[in-house]
Amino acid sequence: MNDPLGLTFHRHEHEGRYHLFFQYVPGRTTWDVGCHWGHATSPDLVAWTAEPVALSPDGDEDGVWSGSLVLDADTPTIFYTAVDADDPEIGRVRRAVALDPDWRAWEKRDVVVRLPDGEPAVAFRDPFVYRSANGEGWRMLLGGGLSDGRPAVWMFTSPDLLTWEYAGRLDGSGESGSVWECPMLLRVGGRSVLVVADGELGRGSHASYAWVDEDGDQLVPGPWRRLSYGAYYAASPFVDADGRVGLVHWIRDVAGDGWAGAHSLPHLLSREGDLLVARPHPAFEAQTRRTGGVQVVVDGPVVEVFSPAGVLAVTSG
Repeated sequence: MNDPLGLTFHRHEHEGRYHLFFQYVPGRTTWDVGCHWGHATSPDLVAWTAEPVALSPDGDEDGVWSGSLVLDADTPTIFYTAVDADDPEIGRVRRAVALDPDWRAWEKRDVVVRLPDGEPAVAFRDPFVYRSANGEGWRMLLGGGLSDGRPAVWMFTSPDLLTWEYAGRLDGSGESGSVWECPMLLRVGGRSVLVVADGELGRGSHASYAWVDEDGDQLVPGPWRRLSYGAYYAASPFVDADGRVGLVHWIRDVAGDGWAGAHSLPHLLSREGDLLVARPHPAFEAQTRRTGGVQVVVDGPVVEVFSPAGVLAVTSG
């Protein structure tokens, strides 16, 4: 497993559950282009139950790669990257809708976005869909990289989640990696922040962020700062049951007997001056207090120290 996807709190029949989706390659512990969307649920962000696979490749695609989930009038829609094995770096955005209230059955629909003609892209993927700031219509961000070695984020707009128009591109500088993956625009502390997975083509590195001003359909970023170190990469945002914004990351390069890949603890985000701060979700503080103090978990190159004050993750190598 790798990227976490579409973590969403969903109220159904007088109770609520968190739904977490994730990149998943069944039956093997090495990566393959034929990724699926795995699915798990939880009442509290702590204990998770595996659910049936939500999406699998079909005759129209060789891999079901990263994307996001949005709710419109409580109707869930997944937007994901469909890829072909002969050119997996340049994806296209396809949507899928839930067929049951437990979100276990999904039906794929049409392709809604492709790389615009003439764009010098070497990577194009990871749609993040959100409602526009004025509440009128929707926005979609896609990440990737350009042929000159710079990273980029593309923006599209839609009135209805069905038809999309290209609205422009934000280019990175030489100070970034060669690709921006998993871009997302979040509201934290009254400001908009753009978070990206900042890496090289074919290899992740870390998460970066910039506070941005929204000028129509364009994003004007301030200085870029680093959010994560070590193995934390490819974050996915969520809003918890109390309306607080957070992130969960993929932890790279961890493996055990019969498994490979893991997810971080969910973190809540806050703004402290010009800094974006991530702290472990309070659900884990309560769990640590119940277990009576500090715990140390060693798993391959990752060491996580759990205490009532929070969680420290250290990566060797």
